[in-house]
Amino acid sequence: MNPSTEEDNQEEYEILDVTENAQQRMSAFIEYVGRVPQLISRVPHSDVAVAGLGGWAVGYLFKKVGRVAATSVGGGLCLMQLAYQSGYITINWNKLNRDMNRTQRIVDYMVNLVKIVPRYSDMWKLGY
Repeated sequence: MNPSTEEDNQEEYEILDVTENAQQRMSAFIEYVGRVPQLISRVPHSDVAVAGLGGWAVGYLFKKVGRVAATSVGGGLCLMQLAYQSGYITINWNKLNRDMNRTQRIVDYMVNLVKIVPRYSDMWKLGY
């Protein structure tokens, strides 16, 4: 190799001294860890009371909303069954069976694909 090209390919690198920054961060972390027991021992009672009251209110609200939602869905299903039995709703059973068979084939394909994938992932593990 030509000596002139080696000199051209050499680059200058700047060396950064990060020890001071690391020491500052470590001392700040140690100072913070030292204060953790003080922070844990101080429990503001008003915060606990507000959190408890808020949790109770949200639970009560979800209980009422959930009851209304469940009643609506159940009532809707009962009305649909009543409408079917009364003849207001007719079902094309041939089309329903065809669509269900198509969906079943897709689900079977996806399940088989999921079963195959771990075999290939084991090969990837061997490569590393």
